[in-house]
Amino acid sequence: MDLRALLKTDIGALLRQKLGRAPAVPPPWPGPGYLRPAQRTHHLLTVTSQLAALIKCNAPLVHGLEVAAVDAPDSKLESILLALRDDLAAGLALWESTANLHRFFPRYYTDLIKAGEQTGTLGEVLDGLSELIILRQSFWDDNRSFIVFYVPSLLFLQCAIALFVATAVVPQFEGELAFFGAEMPPIAQRLISAGEAAQAFWLALPSPPWVFALLLLLTPVAVAAFVAHRARRRGWINRQMGRVLARLPLIRSIHMKCNLAHVALVLERLTAGGVPLDEALASAAALDINAEHAEKMARVRTRIEQGDSLSQALRAEPGIPAAFSGMVSVGECAGLLPEALGRLGRLYRRQTLKLTKMAIDALLPLCIVTAGAFTLAVCLSVFSVAIAMADGLIHAM
Repeated sequence: MDLRALLKTDIGALLRQKLGRAPAVPPPWPGPGYLRPAQRTHHLLTVTSQLAALIKCNAPLVHGLEVAAVDAPDSKLESILLALRDDLAAGLALWESTANLHRFFPRYYTDLIKAGEQTGTLGEVLDGLSELIILRQSFWDDNRSFIVFYVPSLLFLQCAIALFVATAVVPQFEGELAFFGAEMPPIAQRLISAGEAAQAFWLALPSPPWVFALLLLLTPVAVAAFVAHRARRRGWINRQMGRVLARLPLIRSIHMKCNLAHVALVLERLTAGGVPLDEALASAAALDINAEHAEKMARVRTRIEQGDSLSQALRAEPGIPAAFSGMVSVGECAGLLPEALGRLGRLYRRQTLKLTKMAIDALLPLCIVTAGAFTLAVCLSVFSVAIAMADGLIHAM
């Protein structure tokens, strides 16, 4: 074999052939990356609308997605539509195609698509997903400026003012106080010590220091984003986060109702389509919910297999609201369990957004109190220095 032929040879394939191993299958394309979440949401809504229109018209999805890709306004949307087309042409179900594109399609989206395909209500599911995407985007648009700009700017300015006073204003009075034989007040000493520590830390940074300071500020955000990303794929992290969230007063209720809303909406589709309740609960345990809630759904399924009703099994689970199991009991008695589950899912979804809005509104007074604490500490430091100077002047006279 000459050198040119050797260079063209797949060394990995030859090794796998010698060792008797199957060739490695590359993972499916996860979808495009987005720097702007608003663009991703807009594309998600566009794809959902296209799919809903094709389903309602009974049009073939493969051909319809190919035509839609031709008219796509940008390359990212075109690549998503073509990826869906290729997966469907290869024989995959729509929910499997969306699961492959997990960077673009959220897990809850795939869960509902799967339930819609199993029950033949895919068009209704897509309409509901469009409404949910619009509702969430509207909520985020109303609160983005407060969360992203107002709160960080307020805290940053307060810290900058306190640091300036601690390093450039209060230390100037040390000489005057020493001249009058007075000592620096304790609160002013603490402020000066904090300023000196911050100044020493800044000087210890490699040049240019502002780059490293910016990296340090962004590190907690990056760590939080990484943990949230890995929590979707690591059950242990997901379970620990669920335990933490279950102990926070307001966040606990938001977290619980968000998970139960998703479970109720999927169970509505499955039970309305004639799927046995134990199989529907097995699907619910595999949804995009916290690991603790997934374990609860698995235990509920076990109790149903032992002969309990859904409401009885839910009542036996700690952490499930009595109102939730009571509404399920009413639906069972009336023979309208899917309708009751659908009402519960939509009610809890609205309550989740309402409680989230309450939490954001409560953040504003908390930020004002925090900023007031900074201002109070700075003012007390300055006034205590002034009082110490006045006392020293009086004693000197």
